[in-house]
Amino acid sequence: MEQKGVRSYTAWQSSNDSKSLMTVLWLEDGEYADDIAMLMSQSSFYTESLKMFSGPADMKRVRVTTKMGKAIDQTDTNDYLSISHRIAEPGMTDEMEDELEGIFQDLQAIDGFMGSIHGTNDALDEEMIGLAFWANEEAFRKSLPRKMMYSVDLFRRLV
Repeated sequence: MEQKGVRSYTAWQSSNDSKSLMTVLWLEDGEYADDIAMLMSQSSFYTESLKMFSGPADMKRVRVTTKMGKAIDQTDTNDYLSISHRIAEPGMTDEMEDELEGIFQDLQAIDGFMGSIHGTNDALDEEMIGLAFWANEEAFRKSLPRKMMYSVDLFRRLV
């Protein structure tokens, strides 16, 4: 995708549901976010593509607070991405941010972990979104705790 302000565009397919797709648009700077969202909403390709799905797209703008390892535009086709969403209790955003930082630091010890990004939802500061990049599904599975306290979804890179 050639557009001022866009660093990369990747498409991912859910490992659990082949009809569930996710696209990640990585912007150079938040300054362009509104302009790019407007361009997308006016794109006939984009609006026609959405008709293939049963519901509206779930769009989230994430303010990245921490990056480590490979960046999303350095992943390859068939690499994996896990995504987690967590909501902090009111007033506990900083504590959850610290917890996420520790979790992503620990993930570096797993063979097959390639990198991560995490940050907050632009529309809701209490929502933390974490992306981790994996060389294979087995590496991702090794990262899961015995008792899940939140959902983590896995996607395989298509484009």
